Amino acid sequence: KIESESWYNRIREDGDHKEKFPYILNGTTAAKGSGLKAIIFIEEDGRGILITPNKGRQVYFRLKESILTGGDGENG
Repeated sequence: KIESESWYNRIREDGDHKEKFPYILNGTTAAKGSGLKAIIFIEEDGRGILITPNKGRQVYFRLKESILTGGDGENG
């Protein structure tokens, strides 16, 4: 096993781990010329958004309503 793999297995403790941000928002782009690239994660309930840019700090937003569609906003 590679070192990062064993670290990941240690933090999971058991096989019942739930990801806090299981969704990624695809198809987004930053303003032209900004040089920013970001990964946007959506929280499990669809109400939390975590923006992780290639520069600067992560930003977290909490919404009143879920932005997820096609489910109940709690577990899909």
